[in-house]
Amino acid sequence: TTNAFLTQIVWNGAIGYSTVFGGTNVGMDIGYGVAVDPQGNAFVCGATTSTNFPTLNATNYFAATNSGGSDVFVTAFNTNGSALLYSVYLGGANNDFGYGIAVDQAGSAYVVGQTLSANLAMVGAFQTNYTGGAANGDAFLAKIFNDPPSLMMSGDNSRVQVAVSANAKLEPELPRLFRLESSTNLFSTNWVAVPQPMVPANNRFSVTLDRTNNVRFFRLHSF
Repeated sequence: TTNAFLTQIVWNGAIGYSTVFGGTNVGMDIGYGVAVDPQGNAFVCGATTSTNFPTLNATNYFAATNSGGSDVFVTAFNTNGSALLYSVYLGGANNDFGYGIAVDQAGSAYVVGQTLSANLAMVGAFQTNYTGGAANGDAFLAKIFNDPPSLMMSGDNSRVQVAVSANAKLEPELPRLFRLESSTNLFSTNWVAVPQPMVPANNRFSVTLDRTNNVRFFRLHSF
C-alpha cells in the first residue's frame, strides 16, 4: 500500500509545502508527473488502484470512481497545496497509467501515458481503435480543459449588471486574459471594451452600467 506525495521546494531550499494524497483502502497510489501553471497551481498525474482516491469536480469523461484495476489520476492543487482544484480518475476496464503531464498558459492540462483498456474514452481521437492487445497496451494523450468562464446578466429599467465567473482572469491578470466588450448590435464587427473596471466579489467579477448608453449585448473576448 502506497500514497502519492507532492513537495514544493522553494528557491532557498526550504520546503514550501509537502503533502501525501491517495486512497485510504488497500491500494497503490503513485505519482509519475508534475507540472506547474503560471499562477503556481500544481498538476500531478500518476496511477492508482485505490477505489476511494480523493476526487473533486469529476465530470464528463473523468470519473469519481475507479473503472479498472489501475486508473490514471489527475490532481490539481492550489498555489500552497492546501486545497484541490480538481481530482479525477481517467481509465477503462483494464489498467491505465499516467506518466507525464504538462499545462498551458490557459491552465489546460495534457496527460500522456499507457492504456490497456479497449474502452478508454476517446474524443476527437487521431486513432479511434485500441490495438495494443491484452498485454502491450497503447499510448494515450488526453487534454483536460480549464473551466470556461461564464457570463451572467441582471438588472432593471435603469441599469444592467454584468458578472463573470471568477475563474476568468480579467486584465491586467495573466496569463489568461479576457476583456469584457459591449455592442448595440449582436452581429457587429465593432465591439468596444467596457471602460469600467470589473470588481471581484462572491466568486465573480461584476460591473454595473447605466442603460442610457443603449448597450444591449456583451461578450468576453479572449486574447
